[in-house]
Amino acid sequence: MEQSLIFNVLSTLCFIAFIAICRILRSKDLVPDTELFYQSSSKFVKNILANSPTLQERYIPMFLWGKSGHIQSVLFSVVGRFGQKELVQKRRVEIPASDGLIISYDLFQKDPNIKGKHKDELILVVPGICNTGDTDYVHEFSCFMNKSGYDVAVLNHTGALKNSKITQPRIFSYGKTDDLDVIVNDLFRKHRQKKLIGIGFSLGAQILMKYLGEKKQNQEKFSLAMSICQGYDLREACDLLQEWGNLRRFYNLIITKNMLKVISRHKTSFQKQHSENKRLDWQRIESSKALHELDSEFTLKVFREKEKLYDWYWKESCSRNLNKIEIPVFMVNAKDDPLVPECLFRYPKSLVEHNKNCLFVVTEFGGHLGFFEGGYFRPNRVSWIDRVILEYLNGALNELKNEKSIGVR
Repeated sequence: MEQSLIFNVLSTLCFIAFIAICRILRSKDLVPDTELFYQSSSKFVKNILANSPTLQERYIPMFLWGKSGHIQSVLFSVVGRFGQKELVQKRRVEIPASDGLIISYDLFQKDPNIKGKHKDELILVVPGICNTGDTDYVHEFSCFMNKSGYDVAVLNHTGALKNSKITQPRIFSYGKTDDLDVIVNDLFRKHRQKKLIGIGFSLGAQILMKYLGEKKQNQEKFSLAMSICQGYDLREACDLLQEWGNLRRFYNLIITKNMLKVISRHKTSFQKQHSENKRLDWQRIESSKALHELDSEFTLKVFREKEKLYDWYWKESCSRNLNKIEIPVFMVNAKDDPLVPECLFRYPKSLVEHNKNCLFVVTEFGGHLGFFEGGYFRPNRVSWIDRVILEYLNGALNELKNEKSIGVR
């Protein structure tokens, strides 16, 4: 009896000690500060930060596995967001492009009972590679923004919808902005009273930022833009993905295989192309182990590109025209992102130097689009990045309205 009592007491003390150690290890003091890059003279950014507590705080990842960029990235790519997917009414809009291709976007509309909130804004999401409005994290983010009073349109990358066949032999690419332009113009025509808010995730951010930098008139339809976890320069990112550092070459293989899954769903359409495009070598395409191999054998030929591969990467990179973007821009990257190493952060830092209304946020942890938070093991369904985007957006829109009211802009 006495031994049992001693055992129970010791077990309780060990459990208390374990919890105490966990709390100490999870302490904010052991997590590096979030780095904020912006022009010190920017009242616009300073006013947003003054009313954005989440941006000023450290991002605290999940205790047991959140400090691994690999685990965050893999879980995000496999699971998306934890918890039950919310049922929501959305409407798919299809638009014929000039070449006969059907381009689509999903429209997530807020509850009509949420009145008087953000009626003048419409969020346009450009998701990551092979993603659509059906993708879990995109769906969850759109629902979250609906609840916060925003309507959301999501670009469906051409060819990525699982139950939809392409009507012309082409799918999305890393830098082609034609499909985005069709959707922007359709939204602007149907919702002319609203300003667009562009939010790009990973590859989608590369496409969005390239679109905004290509022509100044493209920016005129947008109030602001956000770029989450992108690599900015296709040439440099491609070279880095061929290295084994931080297992990037392994991720390159996985991304290539996912691209091949999309291509294989539409193989028949590509095989029926005009005679001049019968040069597609399917054996070489399907044996691709890296994106540069797939692009050489498939992408360049489908889009009839004349340039050499790396010249094409340069032409399609948003880094070429990034510094031409004049509207407010919010960019986020994580230091432990296995796909986007810190050497690529010089591009958003350069934009900060050229755009006084630009804010670049760098976290210590988060992986590639993960940013899970919520406890020791199981994270919340809404992520840190979701909350930060909303907080920044509300603050930026308030600042823009204040500037407009006093005639600053």
